[in-house]
Amino acid sequence: TMAGFDFREGSARVITPPQGALLTNKTTTTVKTVGIFADPKPAAIERIIAGGADLDMIQLAGAETPADIQSLRAQCGLPVIKT
Repeated sequence: TMAGFDFREGSARVITPPQGALLTNKTTTTVKTVGIFADPKPAAIERIIAGGADLDMIQLAGAETPADIQSLRAQCGLPVIKT
């Protein structure tokens, strides 16, 4: 089971980093938490994770290139999927 947490600016369902930390830490170990981003800067994702968001995976929903995806995987140490 997966649960998505939308960090995309301008999204109708966007949550703040503190909300993300609170919500991701309330899930059970059987739920994989996925942070949804669009054209993020790796530092922004690192700040969200450092702020307490317990993400298992990153989903990208913007115009990211394969090089962006590889860089993000290396920097964040999490699986990255592109939609």
